[in-house]
Amino acid sequence: MPTFVEYWNLNSNSSVLDVGCGKGFMMHDLSLLIPDAEIVGIDVSSYAKEKAIETMKENIICSGALFYCTSTKRFLFLQRTDAKTRGTWGLTGGQARYTESAFEGLKREIEEEVGSTPAFKKVIPLELFTSNDQKFFFHTYLIAIDSEFIPKLNKEHSGYCWTAFECWPKNLHGGLKNTLNNKSIKGKLQTVLDLIV
Repeated sequence: MPTFVEYWNLNSNSSVLDVGCGKGFMMHDLSLLIPDAEIVGIDVSSYAKEKAIETMKENIICSGALFYCTSTKRFLFLQRTDAKTRGTWGLTGGQARYTESAFEGLKREIEEEVGSTPAFKKVIPLELFTSNDQKFFFHTYLIAIDSEFIPKLNKEHSGYCWTAFECWPKNLHGGLKNTLNNKSIKGKLQTVLDLIV
């Protein structure tokens, strides 16, 4: 493995993608040699993923869409039904699958959770939350559309609402509440809204 690192001139600033990573042995060895490098593996084998070295189990990459209607200046929120967050209000979104990028996963989740939507006018990355253990990533995108729509909700949600800026529904999902109350994110969101026509 040290020869591999030297041959490819890998260091703490390197990003490595191990395609067909199996149970993650090479990723594990690389992470010991260059602990600050970004090392990610993908494999289509569910067996390999289930039996992966614990320290190399895949990262969880999720995304959420904060829909913003430019004609009404309102945002879409969905009421959740899962046992852990039942009754809280959140975004359309979820976890990326296999080789999906964060945004590809989000587009699939949007179709699954609310059906077809008006064309996206603008898509703006709003925030990337990373957990302390660097294993969970949540991408929040602001998606501007021209008109409000009635979502065709799947079983993950029991209701929806369109609300004005800072008139968020009560009982927001914890992570979303932190995002929308973050002073920096609020400022960024206000700036973006001022610029979107």
